[in-house]
Amino acid sequence: MLRGVVSPEELQSAWERVRENNGCRGVDGVTVERFAHGAAGRLRELVTRIDQGVYRPMPLLRIEVEKKPGSPDRRKLLVPAIADRIAQTALARQLNRVWDEEFLETSFAYRRGHGVDSAIARVVQLRNRGWQWVVETDLVKFFDNVPQGLLLQEVAKEVEREQQYTLLRRWIHAEEWDGESVTRLRRGIAQGSPISPLLANLFLSVFDREVTALGHHIVRYADDFVALCETETKAAALLEWVRDWMARRQLTLHPDKTRVTSFAAGFNFLGPYFHGGEVYLKWKENKAHGRVKFMAQPMPARLLEKYRVPLRLEGQEADRRAYTTWRRDLKAAEKEELVPYLYVTEAGSIVRKSGDRLLIERDGRMEADIPVHRLEHVCLFGNAQLTTAAMVELLERGVPVSLYTRTGRYRGRLQPPAAKNVDLRIAQYGLHQDAAKALDWGRKTVAAKIANGAWVLRRYDSRDGGGDSAGQAIERLDSLVARSGSAETVAELEGVEGAAAREYFTALMRFQTSAFQWPGRVQHPATDPINALLSLTYTLAMGELMGFGEAAGLDIYLGYLHQPDYGRPSLALDLLEPLRHPVCDRLVLALLQRKQFGPDDFEVHGDTGGMFLRAPALKEFFAAYEKWMATKVRERRFRDLARDEVGRLAKALKGESDWTPIQWGNDWNN
Repeated sequence: MLRGVVSPEELQSAWERVRENNGCRGVDGVTVERFAHGAAGRLRELVTRIDQGVYRPMPLLRIEVEKKPGSPDRRKLLVPAIADRIAQTALARQLNRVWDEEFLETSFAYRRGHGVDSAIARVVQLRNRGWQWVVETDLVKFFDNVPQGLLLQEVAKEVEREQQYTLLRRWIHAEEWDGESVTRLRRGIAQGSPISPLLANLFLSVFDREVTALGHHIVRYADDFVALCETETKAAALLEWVRDWMARRQLTLHPDKTRVTSFAAGFNFLGPYFHGGEVYLKWKENKAHGRVKFMAQPMPARLLEKYRVPLRLEGQEADRRAYTTWRRDLKAAEKEELVPYLYVTEAGSIVRKSGDRLLIERDGRMEADIPVHRLEHVCLFGNAQLTTAAMVELLERGVPVSLYTRTGRYRGRLQPPAAKNVDLRIAQYGLHQDAAKALDWGRKTVAAKIANGAWVLRRYDSRDGGGDSAGQAIERLDSLVARSGSAETVAELEGVEGAAAREYFTALMRFQTSAFQWPGRVQHPATDPINALLSLTYTLAMGELMGFGEAAGLDIYLGYLHQPDYGRPSLALDLLEPLRHPVCDRLVLALLQRKQFGPDDFEVHGDTGGMFLRAPALKEFFAAYEKWMATKVRERRFRDLARDEVGRLAKALKGESDWTPIQWGNDWNN
């Protein structure tokens, strides 16, 4: 069923637009004036057929016009019947409201607020910024040669409703009436159809993104475009890239109208002539249009009857199979290796939405192009910006956005609506009120943290040889595990945890072989490189746990071990404790062992006196962090283990199981 794909109100508005344009008749001979008589009934029939899935478009009427007055060259137009024109106009308006936000500001045709004048102004603006070399091109019969299969792939990516895809597929796979016979279009999109401009922009929007990603600027008006480069060498290389791109999409560049040129040499684009610092406009006069050289006669009534009969079931099934195939292929593509967390660290970066992708731009250049479906989280540092369209897309897809200062201090989060599990939060509040139970859970958490620290030391001791000092530290940690189980107050438990931390870090840092010295654990802010790496790693891990907790419906600010304090995510800190040593500390130690960062990679922040990674080193750290969090333990990533910890806590709160924080020696051995 196609119910609801276009509403009666949308069809009525589309009919008013078609009537205003007052175009020619269609293949059925029905003119605008004739359709107007009884239009209400005709529109009701149209919306019913669309709703029931039996709508089938009429063949397109072939018209040939002179490309230029007196020219022997002709342009073929394929014009839909009035009813089909109305349906296409309605869906084009509907999709354009969504897709127009996704098209880059490189595209100037068929878009509200854009046009030839704004395209010319953009070329001048880029020229004035120093982009002097130009790739000038012309596509051979673009509308006639667009490969329909590739176009439908792009359509399937952009429309998530099968009903929309079905209508578009039927219009793309249209039939043509040339006055004698009916032929199905095997290639191209019909010039003369209201939906074709939108489809043309959709198909070439991929080209816009990829050229921009290469660091060049493109100004495109439909299939006419110029690309601007900084040097002649770059322009020549881009031209070869464009040839290859078009060839792979079964399109051809006109050999006599494609070249590398410059503003100094001069070139034409969209009418004006650009030369040096000037733009020469043609004298505006009444433009003569090419005459109509051929128009097919209406189809005979006996042939039209086929198209007046509702589409049969097998036709509907063919549409459904095609859509299912494309979506299956898209799902298969989603199984590529994930880029789950996106870190945007460069000052002035802008994250934009384009289709189902995020584009990261800075200083007019595209830095990255990432499919949204591959993301689990976006992290913005310092003066990085997120457009409203990108924000909405991330929220709708359930992808949270975390904001940090340039130095890595957590600011806050843009989070999709939390789970509606009120009972879970009530149980969490009940745990806070039950001091004895909260203390018991706190004992288990501290015991797991200390035991995991002992496991880390055993691992390094067996691999690297820690001597008696590591062995003694492990024994003392084992005894502190027992002491944590008998603590009678939270204060006593915190004392045991602090003693264990000092014992653990003193032993652990004997294994690190970097040139950095360990002054002991220093927090808020860190004053040395090792503590800076530890604090940054803890901050990122805590942020992930906050997201997992909020997604599960928990109140991340109310813990059972860490006491409530203004702005403190106490529950996230509770959940982090057992993961600090086996996940976070091991990453930092690995970076130290590899000597991945040196003294020059750190700087002291003037306001706080704290030490932080410089911007280039910060990007390198994020890459190492992501690789580490993707490490698998028994087919579960470290990030999955953190999510699992939240799930186990939720089950324990609901009384479905006991609370047992993760213990590496018992649960995992990696």
